[in-house]
Amino acid sequence: MSNRTPPQTGTNAPRWIDEIVDRVRARVPATPHRILRLAGRSRRVDAILADLPWRIVIGVLLGGLPLAILALIAGSWSVAMAAVVALALVAFATYLADWVGGLSALGMSFLILDLLFVDHRTGFARPTSREDRVSLLIFVLATVAIIWLVQRVKAEGTEDRQSAIAARSAASALSAIETIAATRQRLSYAERQQIYQAIVHSVVGVNRAHAGALMLSLPGTDDFLPDAVYGFGAAGSDALKPEGVEHGFVRRIGLERRPLQVYDVRGTVTRELQTTPVRALLGAPVISPDDRVLGVIVLGLLVP
Repeated sequence: MSNRTPPQTGTNAPRWIDEIVDRVRARVPATPHRILRLAGRSRRVDAILADLPWRIVIGVLLGGLPLAILALIAGSWSVAMAAVVALALVAFATYLADWVGGLSALGMSFLILDLLFVDHRTGFARPTSREDRVSLLIFVLATVAIIWLVQRVKAEGTEDRQSAIAARSAASALSAIETIAATRQRLSYAERQQIYQAIVHSVVGVNRAHAGALMLSLPGTDDFLPDAVYGFGAAGSDALKPEGVEHGFVRRIGLERRPLQVYDVRGTVTRELQTTPVRALLGAPVISPDDRVLGVIVLGLLVP
């Protein structure tokens, strides 16, 4: 007589398919976040590629057209003299169209210099004159340095302006919150809303922005909700709410306690906020004297 336990055949018997289902369920919660990250990256790439052709066109025109006209007017100029003009054109193209425009202008300028200002050559970019060869080499090296320098100066200037705007905006919002807190008479919700709305209007006007919002922190949490919104459209308040929770832009500002900027909302923020007219954002934390994050002030622009 056998003592083996008979296999379970009832409804409670474990099945091998159940183990697979449990494993799939364990991995499912992480999947949406991965999909959202991939979607955000693809939108950022699309935003960059959308502006790329215009930057290339600006660089090609600035790097080629003036030099071609110069070759018709002063074709007897040496490569070195024309390279000085080309260097200034590349710097201007970099200022207008970033490094993409600068590199495009560099390539077009080099082509024009080699074709229209070099008298004798054995092939493309191979002048027979040693002076021309040295001039072209120095032009390329100097132009690369100029592109890097212009980009560096632009980045530092942008950061300084952002820091100044963020500091002014946060100070204005903090002043309003402290004024409300110091008021002896208990203000109603509508009265507080009017004060917050006036502050947002003032901050938007002073900084020449197109939209603004004041999002205050929820007590006991790291989340933020909009208390005053201007310029984000009829559904602006609802569009900003997801940014104050979980992985939102506003919540990140509160956690990191520093100003942040979104240059193009098409690849960074939630889909709800992308439906608003705003295309660029700058946010700054409102920090109290006792080092508490009271809220976040957000400014928006209609252009990236």
